[in-house]
Amino acid sequence: MIELKYFLQYDGYSSCPLVTGYGKLILAEFDFNLDALETFPLDQGKERRLMYHLKKDIMPELYWNGLIKGLWNGPGAYRKLMHLGMSK
Repeated sequence: MIELKYFLQYDGYSSCPLVTGYGKLILAEFDFNLDALETFPLDQGKERRLMYHLKKDIMPELYWNGLIKGLWNGPGAYRKLMHLGMSK
């Protein structure tokens, strides 16, 4: 039997979408130690329309239909995939 605590362990990931203008956003992602924990392989310190649409259109769906229902455990697996396994 698989232990449930393995799947429910929080890794310290936090995401803070900062709207900087109409249709622009900086996505700040960090861990418990306030070290950058970026999911996407591009400069997330730059304003991007893509990040704005991620916050506006995708994050609410992920939150209400994934995280709250226990079906999504955060972007850790995607982060490893997008950085070819070279990040946390």
